[in-house]
Amino acid sequence: MKKILNNTKLCMLIPILICMAVLLFTMYFSSAFVMSDDLFDFTFKLDGAVYQLPCDLEDFTENGWSISSKHITEKTMVQGDTQEPFTMSKGDNKIFVKAYNMSGNAKMLKDCKIGEIKVDDHCQNGFVIAKGIKIKSCMKEVEDTFGVPDNREEYSCSFSESICYKNEKNGKYNGVYFLFNSFDNKECTLITLRNILKTDD
Repeated sequence: MKKILNNTKLCMLIPILICMAVLLFTMYFSSAFVMSDDLFDFTFKLDGAVYQLPCDLEDFTENGWSISSKHITEKTMVQGDTQEPFTMSKGDNKIFVKAYNMSGNAKMLKDCKIGEIKVDDHCQNGFVIAKGIKIKSCMKEVEDTFGVPDNREEYSCSFSESICYKNEKNGKYNGVYFLFNSFDNKECTLITLRNILKTDD
């Protein structure tokens, strides 16, 4: 009889343990990858997954993105104190990223940090940054959300305008850059996030 009772208790305990494990797993990954409203936390959502720059190449490949630049692979050697731009694809969508190696020694691309991502209006994979700003957001919405930009440029030859919000305390040219068309609605056509640190730590 005791054995039967113990088995019954064990059977009741197993579902509870499984639920607790699932809850802990969900809480861990929810807290590890959360979108921030702070522009300079450099978080973004791409195809439903949340990232934060700098990040690992593996973060993208685990979510179905693959290197699509010619002559670039995960084993491509990146020299010390240099950067390596390349493209990644997922289905028909393409993003532009930049790996960096500030170690002073050559490393394989897969061992370098990704410190920059550039996404244009040809990518349909739901690219969203802080406070819900995304491709197709208008210039007024961006400025109302993040305030007066640090720099503004107009390009009459391409009927476009750009603004940027700089954050260079950890590295030169770091910040968030927006490109808009010059039409009445001034929709965003390209967003660049750059957070390349002075070290690989």
